[in-house]
Order: sequence, then C-alpha cells, then structure tokens
Amino acid sequence: MQQERKAGRDQVTRLTRVAMAEVVPSPPRRWSDEEWATICWGHWPRDMDDKWLAFVEDDRLFLHRSWTGFGVYEAQFVRSRERWHITELLVSGDRSTYRRASDAYEALFVEAIIDDLLLGNCHTDAWTRLRSMPRE
Repeated sequence: MQQERKAGRDQVTRLTRVAMAEVVPSPPRRWSDEEWATICWGHWPRDMDDKWLAFVEDDRLFLHRSWTGFGVYEAQFVRSRERWHITELLVSGDRSTYRRASDAYEALFVEAIIDDLLLGNCHTDAWTRLRSMPRE
C-alpha cells in the first residue's frame, strides 16, 4: 500500500546530513522506471519499530534513522539504458552515531533496504546474501 504523499525533507525538522561521509562502491543492482517511481515516494516510519525515514531529492535517495534523524546513507541514482542505478553511495563514517560495516556489506544493505522498505519486496536475494556475509 502506497502512502498518501511523498516523503520529503521539508516535512521533518530534525534531520542531519551523513556525518563524515565515506564513499562505498555502488551495488550492481538495476531498478526499472516503475521501481524508481515507487522509490521516489520515499518512506515514513509507521510505528516505533520502524527504523528508517527515506526520501528522494534530485534523483538522490536519503536514508535517515527515524528516531534520531541522523543521515546514514545517500545514494545518487542515474537512468541509463532504461534502468536506474546508483552512481555514488555514501555511508556515515561517524562511529558515534552509526556502526559502519565493510563496504560490501553496506552496499548490499542499501540494496536490501531499497527492495524491502521502499519497494515492499522482502523476498529478494539481497537479504539472503546479507545474512551470509560478515559485517566486518
């Protein structure tokens, strides 16, 4: 079920940018135009257990922790060959607000979050691959 309106930075007051941003290699995953349109709706936390707030500005996806507003990820998307892919992926390097994992883990985690949280598909192989991958 899609939310009534797109999530946006202007609707939240306590957001902070990704602190001490570190570049992570982008996941190889590609998304269709239809999937991208759904991603652009973003995500509002639905309850106390919902950990993420997500929104898109200028083809850039921002993922923030819902409780603190800390920016954890930024992903720049570009369309090519009728598919969307991430060309730049940033993760918070501030160990006081986020426990950073390996580059491979972080890239796959973003892919899994997009598929699950934004597209509503928790049965992709991203979660399976993530469970078998060490965080460090």
